[in-house]
Amino acid sequence: MSDAANNPGSDGATPDQFIWHPEYRGQLVAEVRSSIRADIAHDQRAYHLAMEGAEQQEQAVLASVIDLEKRWGTFNLDWSEADPGTLADEVVAFELERERRQELFSYHEFRRQRTAKPPARAAAGMTTGTSSPGIRWGAIIAVAIVVVLILVLLLT
Repeated sequence: MSDAANNPGSDGATPDQFIWHPEYRGQLVAEVRSSIRADIAHDQRAYHLAMEGAEQQEQAVLASVIDLEKRWGTFNLDWSEADPGTLADEVVAFELERERRQELFSYHEFRRQRTAKPPARAAAGMTTGTSSPGIRWGAIIAVAIVVVLILVLLLT
């Protein structure tokens, strides 16, 4: 049996099904994408509903918002406003790369390797709106300020 048969996607092609992946093994890529997209859309609705009810149940809102931020914020800091299909495509691309390598590595490593490949891509990223580290830290600080404000509201 060839190496390509043992390692899906090793020839550069995207497999139609996850074979190795511990979480998605045996599932079609289209099914996984659809499921992730539905999860994102559901979590976006839950996030917005939680934020609308923030004044009545601050502690519950804070806990649910933090959980949602942990789940999707890694992929996009503005996940709650992002297009669910676009964000799902990003998550699936990451999971397909894990499948291709048969290794569970972090999304940060995936993004760093993807943006560091050819120098021309890094330059192109600057013109297509790729976030700089300064912007990312600014967004993290903004989220931290919101969390602190919610905590202040809880204590008053």
